[in-house]
Amino acid sequence: MPNVADGFIGSKATISYWDVSQSPDAYTAYAQVQNFGDIGRKAPEVEKTTLDSDAVERRPGLPDTESVTIMVNLNAAGFAILKAQVDAGTKLDLKVNFTPAGIATILYFGFIPLGYKIGKVDAKKLLECSLEGRITGDISTTDPHA
Repeated sequence: MPNVADGFIGSKATISYWDVSQSPDAYTAYAQVQNFGDIGRKAPEVEKTTLDSDAVERRPGLPDTESVTIMVNLNAAGFAILKAQVDAGTKLDLKVNFTPAGIATILYFGFIPLGYKIGKVDAKKLLECSLEGRITGDISTTDPHA
């Protein structure tokens, strides 16, 4: 993959995945991340009305996470890694680092890669790709590998 410094997004965030091929294991940044979808979760409404209720009653259900698309520009080696991640279909541990002053924060979450799309070749001869997947489990500020 290109240099980690190329992993910086215009919105001042980097996205990395937990890489067990490194020794020791560590996070590796996706190179040239151009954009990514919203990261979040939402609890559905669950009805809990009983015969004793005066009106319909509701409570939040279990939070469900959102799907996310990550747009990246990759060289051949980077695309091979992304394709292998999708083909394996196993959970990736992602780290999103928002760096602007005043909102600097790091989020960690599991990500199930569900597919990818290939676009055109950009001016730097990198392949425009989108990695599509769904967040699984909790979204945390605590590194699960610390």
